[in-house]
Amino acid sequence: MRSSWDTAIVAPRDGLEYWRDAVSQAFLPLEPESRLDYAFSGTIEMLKAPRIAVSRVHSLESVVRRTGSGIARRQDGSYFANLVLSGAGTVRQFGRSATVRPGGIILVDTNEPFDLDFTGQLDVVCVT
Repeated sequence: MRSSWDTAIVAPRDGLEYWRDAVSQAFLPLEPESRLDYAFSGTIEMLKAPRIAVSRVHSLESVVRRTGSGIARRQDGSYFANLVLSGAGTVRQFGRSATVRPGGIILVDTNEPFDLDFTGQLDVVCVT
């Protein structure tokens, strides 16, 4: 099944709120925040099969958190593998952090809290 989300369908002032709903629908209850003072924009294109989903995510700079409250709402034992194509991402999980640049992969356990701090024009392929 194909799905897509694009902040271009809402007013610029509503972009971040739309994005919060989009990432939660596409993935899991997540809490994205913009790192910028102006209107947020992003797109998600997803192809989902019964046991795997592949998404292409483009967005402006942001921080995405998986918190205890999001985990309590929904956990499924999955992992996210994010191939960074452009921009950079710093992942924080289990008391550790690492910065990944284009060509690198960010792997997170979705049943544990994490932060993904993305800088630059982000282009990521996410496999869940």
